[in-house]
Amino acid sequence: MYLTFNVISVVAVFIGYTIVDAQHCCLSKKFFGKGFIVKATLKPGSSTPSMSQDSFEVDSDYDRKLHAVNGTKITETVSGEVLEVYQVIRDFNHMKKYYFNNIHCDVEHIVDEQMPDGCVPKSLTLIGTYTMGSRSQSMQINGWSGKVLNETWTYATTVNDCTTVSYTILGTQPDGTKISETAQFADIVQQRNSYDGVFDVPDHCKHGASVVGK
Repeated sequence: MYLTFNVISVVAVFIGYTIVDAQHCCLSKKFFGKGFIVKATLKPGSSTPSMSQDSFEVDSDYDRKLHAVNGTKITETVSGEVLEVYQVIRDFNHMKKYYFNNIHCDVEHIVDEQMPDGCVPKSLTLIGTYTMGSRSQSMQINGWSGKVLNETWTYATTVNDCTTVSYTILGTQPDGTKISETAQFADIVQQRNSYDGVFDVPDHCKHGASVVGK
């Protein structure tokens, strides 16, 4: 079963770090890389979960408050699988989100959301260090675990620079929806973005696209 889901805010939290203290660390100010997220949600009163997965490339610049994702989304619905190729730019300076392809563009206000600082939550605990891979391809990994609100988080970061390797989230959202989410990351490059114009909003988003929300 091939599925996809777009979880941009979570992606922003977990990629690329610099050391803050002996245990907890934070995102570098700039980074880019690739990710793959699988998510299942179960609404209250429903016995059929919604399944999805997302394959994407992501760029972030915390100083400029800009975040961009380019991905392929396939979502399973009751009538079959829905495929979408998309791009999203989030501008936290002007609190706007641009969701677009080559033809259409939707502009929304970002409400009740701040650009994540990328720091490992203080409620998580470093539970151990292990080696992933073998010989020249091996990496030293830190494993983290703990609770964030009603969610149980576990994820792995590299020891040398705290780049995220993978994570899982299990929990219940405020409306009672149960979630299960797993992610893997690769080819993460810190301290720079993938190219100069990665955050440029296309012309068809600037002209004629209506803003949704208040």
